[in-house]
Amino acid sequence: MELRCALSGLPTDWSEKPGAVATMLMEEVADGQWVPLTPPVSDYGSASGKQVGERVLALLKNGALTTESPEDLAAHRKPGTKGTQLEKLYSHARAGVAKGFALRLDGHRVLPAVFLDGVGTAIAATAKLAPRPLVEDAFFKKPTDPAARKSYIEYLLAQNRGALAEYYRIEGERGTFGRFREIDPSFPLEAFRLMMHWAIEKRGGLKPAQPFEGDRKQAAREVWLGEEPTLSKLVATVQPDWVEEWKAGGAAATAVVKETRAGRAYSANERYVAGDVVTHPTFGAGIVEELVAPNKLRIRFGHELKTLVHKRG
Repeated sequence: MELRCALSGLPTDWSEKPGAVATMLMEEVADGQWVPLTPPVSDYGSASGKQVGERVLALLKNGALTTESPEDLAAHRKPGTKGTQLEKLYSHARAGVAKGFALRLDGHRVLPAVFLDGVGTAIAATAKLAPRPLVEDAFFKKPTDPAARKSYIEYLLAQNRGALAEYYRIEGERGTFGRFREIDPSFPLEAFRLMMHWAIEKRGGLKPAQPFEGDRKQAAREVWLGEEPTLSKLVATVQPDWVEEWKAGGAAATAVVKETRAGRAYSANERYVAGDVVTHPTFGAGIVEELVAPNKLRIRFGHELKTLVHKRG
């Protein structure tokens, strides 16, 4: 079974060299509200991977963590199967995505979230370069200081970033990873926070793993055409041949339409339909490919796809 990367939407083996896949367990603390239970693990043999394994298996052994399908867990853990005990447990958790069962902790559902490690690293690296307000910097330096957390939450609420404020409110009550207890000081918590910021504000938060069915190449193209430069760059870096092909196809399509149809000057106050040819003072001639409610449209200018407004007047 192939799963989607929770950060990018790419299938986890979308490329010939997709890189490591990080897995973390998510706990449903309220209906549809998921928070991290474990740190992400991509290397099960690393020191952090072993530490996560010890703690998760301790929860399983003392009965705090249970499964809705003991027979599937037994099948994954039967003697002779390869992998560490944590790998076997995570394989069992991922199988639950397709088979319809979950782990349970204190009555809460526990399901895995998976993401391409390279995607998470790229998102965190990009976010780290952005200017950071002093109140956020103070919180990142002293995340266990209640006053710093309170000030940061108030700042987020004032900025209309309620989803992120709520995440940190819950984290303050339960800890970063809840029943999992404190994490190793060497864990890159800042990078994890930056990744979670992006996931919450761009994706509505990390959600449990979802199966992927379809064309891997089409999924990658959708990511490359999206409005997230970090993800577009990742696709172009890992699969440059694909991107060059898409660029050429987009440029050729635009050229043909420009030759056969008359365009009109783009204006945010005009109304457009798919297929209209427009001329933009900066981007040149383009074709309207898609209307996005309530008042946006996506226009192809050669190999680039831009989101602009229309019918604003």
